[in-house]
Amino acid sequence: MGTAKDTRLSWKPVASLAKAQQGLVTRAQLLELGVSPTQIDTRLSAGHLQLVIRGLYRLAGVPETWEQRVWAACLTTGGLASHRTAGWLFGLDGLGRYAPREIEVIVPFTGAAASSLATVHRSRTLDPSHTSKRAGVPRTNLARTIVDLSEVLEPKALDLAFDSALRQQADLRAWVSRVVEGWPRRGRRGIANLTALLAERGAALDSALEVKVRRLIRSAGLPPPQAAVEVVDGGQHVAKLDFAWPTNRPRVALMVHGAKFHANTPRWVRDLEQASELSGLNWRVVQTTADEVERRPERLLLKLRRALGGYDPSVTIGRFVGHE
Repeated sequence: MGTAKDTRLSWKPVASLAKAQQGLVTRAQLLELGVSPTQIDTRLSAGHLQLVIRGLYRLAGVPETWEQRVWAACLTTGGLASHRTAGWLFGLDGLGRYAPREIEVIVPFTGAAASSLATVHRSRTLDPSHTSKRAGVPRTNLARTIVDLSEVLEPKALDLAFDSALRQQADLRAWVSRVVEGWPRRGRRGIANLTALLAERGAALDSALEVKVRRLIRSAGLPPPQAAVEVVDGGQHVAKLDFAWPTNRPRVALMVHGAKFHANTPRWVRDLEQASELSGLNWRVVQTTADEVERRPERLLLKLRRALGGYDPSVTIGRFVGHE
């Protein structure tokens, strides 16, 4: 009877640790907690523990999840969730609609070379300061994650990921710059793309839609706009513009409306009032929607070219119908 009580008491810290690790625990952790090899075998035989891979167990009844797969990769390699896996854990844009099937972890160059549970990236530049302080799955911090993503994402996806990261951490540019400073440059196209983003970025944009608009403007060869421009008249706030060309003559404002714009009546009314007030202050106001950006980007570009260059009768995006 005493033996059974001792077994239950020794198992409580195991259950607590496994709960923090998505139901997983390693053999080394069990031994460290005082669970003997015999007790481990007994639990396995009784079905209280399930073998995931050599040296790693799952508590019975715990469902298998994507996060559990990430924990398994981290526990068995001693590494950190990294690249697209870390980006998904941070909730970054540009990584697709679903969690990446491939689990990625990063280890020091002298660490594990391979794993059946994940793609292992071995790094000579991994530093203890690159570890995230957030609770949960061990992962690279946001700055290191962005740097790693620059080497595996296409420029468009990196653009989206970087801006969504900026919205999470206002001083991210400085942190990323520190990581990049010690980064090997030779043959690193991703770092070149990221360096260009760092040079270009000021404040983060408010949405992934605005990131797409800025990329569209850049790809069309239009003058680069300023983002998040506040317009004040007589000391009173008039509007915060998504994009603006305040030094252009005439001054041009671009207001970007998301998919929920028309469903939000107070916001719709407010934006109409702001557009009217801006026109009264000699701003040319161009408005666009998510639908136009996605399906008719050429129409938006035509509107912007007209606004930025003045009226050009050769540029038409509509027609006038007169009535007697």
